[in-house]
Amino acid sequence: MLVDSHCHVYGFRIDELESFRDILIVGVAEDYESSIKNLEISKVFPNIYAFVGAHPWNLQDIGDEEVKKILEIAGESSGIGEVGLDKRYSKKTVEEQIKVFKSFCEVASEKNLPMNIHALDA
Repeated sequence: MLVDSHCHVYGFRIDELESFRDILIVGVAEDYESSIKNLEISKVFPNIYAFVGAHPWNLQDIGDEEVKKILEIAGESSGIGEVGLDKRYSKKTVEEQIKVFKSFCEVASEKNLPMNIHALDA
């Protein structure tokens, strides 16, 4: 059995997703919109596990309200991700990244959800 533990499935066409039916896939998100798309895709494709999250590179473009919305839908997901820390490319301060990451960790712990973590130069 093949497992892809980190795939941005929301970027694929339906016919492409159809060709992945024999692969177990963790569909990671980068923001609220991709989180919602992952949840929708996972309803059609039972081999795709929808994760919700906010990629640290995107934190400079999304506000606290969007992070809150992602946290609110976490219970509908199979996990939290892609979330984490990145000192190399993100324009957000490390302190802000840590604050947001902690909030995702807390929800994952409360809901007993696995996490897919981005940790470049963390």
